[in-house]
Amino acid sequence: MTGPTGRAAPSAGVQAWAGGARAALGIWAQLREQWGDHVDTVDFGDGFPSGMAAAPSPAAFRRALNDVIAKEGLAVPPCLALEPGRYVVAASGWILARVLHVRCRGHRQQAVIDAGMTELIRPALYGAMHPVHLVSSRCPQGALLETAVEGPVCESSDTLGVHRLPALRRGDLVAISGSGAYASSLATRYNGRPRPAEVFIGPSGDLELARARQQVS
Repeated sequence: MTGPTGRAAPSAGVQAWAGGARAALGIWAQLREQWGDHVDTVDFGDGFPSGMAAAPSPAAFRRALNDVIAKEGLAVPPCLALEPGRYVVAASGWILARVLHVRCRGHRQQAVIDAGMTELIRPALYGAMHPVHLVSSRCPQGALLETAVEGPVCESSDTLGVHRLPALRRGDLVAISGSGAYASSLATRYNGRPRPAEVFIGPSGDLELARARQQVS
């Protein structure tokens, strides 16, 4: 579907973001009337999707903003700011976890791993989904199974969702992708869990320990 300019019509998410930007510019205009040029910046924040197939890019959001400004003749401040942090760093971080327990619950395989809401709060907080990938397994690799991946904290919300994974055993390694934003920065020691180690992987594959695993005293 294309818009009147021949470009692809913005998605609902882009349109909603542009609507919020319109409202922010309206508030800025009101503040300018009261305080003049002392209010010189509007920060539109983030909200750009990351790691999603066919997701709109930051450029699509900027085009939608330009269209709103031009169509409605909105005044703009000297400085417009964006914060594309998650879009930039989300794909750069992975959480490596070990399988602790595997059991069958109804028609699903259930795997409890040693990473959960204390290392990655987004799934428990608002249902965000992060892909879970098999890294190594001692099981013969067969058909993928519907697998409920759960964290180790004794809370009903400590879940990473349902994923398609092969048969798993205790000791297998899995990786959670898209963890470069809001994982380390929002990690907690809830239930006395120590913070995990963090490792940088260089361009040539060299490893550097950025932070050692926290010791329980």
